[in-house]
Amino acid sequence: MHSLARTACALGAALAAVSCDDRPHPWAGNDGPAAVLTAPPPGPSGEPIGQADDAPATTSAPAAPAGDASAPPVADPTAAPEPVPASTHEITPGGGWVSCAEGLTLSGDPLKDVTRLGLVCGPANGMRRKTQQAIVGVVGEHEPPVVAQLRVARGACYRIFAVADAQVSELDVTVRSSRDVAVAGDHTPGRRAIVQADRPFCTFADDIFSLEVSALHGNGRFAAEVWSLGERRRKGEAAEGPADEGPIDKP
Repeated sequence: MHSLARTACALGAALAAVSCDDRPHPWAGNDGPAAVLTAPPPGPSGEPIGQADDAPATTSAPAAPAGDASAPPVADPTAAPEPVPASTHEITPGGGWVSCAEGLTLSGDPLKDVTRLGLVCGPANGMRRKTQQAIVGVVGEHEPPVVAQLRVARGACYRIFAVADAQVSELDVTVRSSRDVAVAGDHTPGRRAIVQADRPFCTFADDIFSLEVSALHGNGRFAAEVWSLGERRRKGEAAEGPADEGPIDKP
């Protein structure tokens, strides 16, 4: 009986030993659940390639997605600068714009008078004559205005000078855009008109303006000239004649 018990114990110990040996060992490779991670091969300097598990992680800020409003715009150094309209330059009303016409007496010839007016007020303020010829016509206080068309350029500034016969006691000039919006006018009494009286008017878009010349009191002849500042002259460009002849761009 004791012999059978010893035999059973010996058999159980043998089975237990076999069961323990079947468990994988750390040095047995990557086949078992307790496999050891191997370090990466060393680099040229002897340090392992890659990052160790206990090394601090390094992060970089993510790039801003395309179209992200928070991303600052990047200027293109090769891009041409945006043209600056002349009207954004500082133009102080008064001063030489007004004093240029002081002391100028008028004769009985509107064409001669408007030529003198343009010459004393144009070049002195850096302007040049835009019209090839003066705009001439006859106005009356009970007649519709004489209309001429003027091609204007973006960023340029303009002045219109007009003089009427002595029989016209009140001459008026109004400038309208192609949308029939009054953009400038003469606000001084008498038969001499300057648009504007204390400064030029400037434009922010290419357009065809209409010049309306009328007599508020009296009847007679008139003559007008257009002067410009900051406009590149185009060949044959002028402003003259009634509106039904179309914009004046004579060859």
